[in-house]
Amino acid sequence: MKRRINFTERHRIQREHVDVSVRPAGVGDFPSFDLTVDFARYDFPPGSPVRVEASRSNVAQRWEWGVIGDLRPPLPDDRRLTRVPASAMFKVFVAAADGSGVLLGLADRVKPVLPILSLIPVEEGDLGGDVWRVDFGDGQNDQPVLKVNSAIEGMSNRVRNDDDFRTLVLPDVLRTVLVKFLLVERVDLDDDDTNQWWRAWLRLAHNIASAHAPLDADADTNDPSTIQDRERWISDIVEVFARERVHAVSRYSQFVARQ
Repeated sequence: MKRRINFTERHRIQREHVDVSVRPAGVGDFPSFDLTVDFARYDFPPGSPVRVEASRSNVAQRWEWGVIGDLRPPLPDDRRLTRVPASAMFKVFVAAADGSGVLLGLADRVKPVLPILSLIPVEEGDLGGDVWRVDFGDGQNDQPVLKVNSAIEGMSNRVRNDDDFRTLVLPDVLRTVLVKFLLVERVDLDDDDTNQWWRAWLRLAHNIASAHAPLDADADTNDPSTIQDRERWISDIVEVFARERVHAVSRYSQFVARQ
């Protein structure tokens, strides 16, 4: 008979208390990740070892994360996803400090927040006079695609690898997608269908500006005040993304100085 671990609610680390975000890979490199856990909500004994695992199919990577009371995440270069893709699921383990191997806590199947270019496919095509465009297909359920002009040589590689280009484009891509599902489609944020494409973008937005209050899922989307609140929220999210994630002003200033 297989032995099973009987988790109580006290031992199960809730997914909302774990935050994992994947950083895009540089040219010829691997993506890396950041992880935080709100251990203060749990009564794990000090000195209990913490381990992190990322897995996809039958392949996994593992990291030692210090102990409760003295967390020591690996350096960023040591958190690169060299064996699993950026879409891998994460687990956080808390083990007994006595070396017995007893599992005190587990956060299982935590989805990471992916960078924008992991959420939106890039396709080349004839865009006429446009350099790039976010295309939403024919309906609300179609995922967005970042289309780039095939008349410009190497355009797909430029989107993925040119920091100067991404600095100018990605904030507007984020704004366009958020406006689409929050202001144009006015999607129901209480919709339990986890396959809705916009949920990943909403998680990304919350991760970008975690200090901002989340949107009110019960708000009347036809109320002008709700629309104004969403407009301000989108502007705040994009501003934080431009300032803290792609460093838009400083990067573009450096680009101008090189010309």
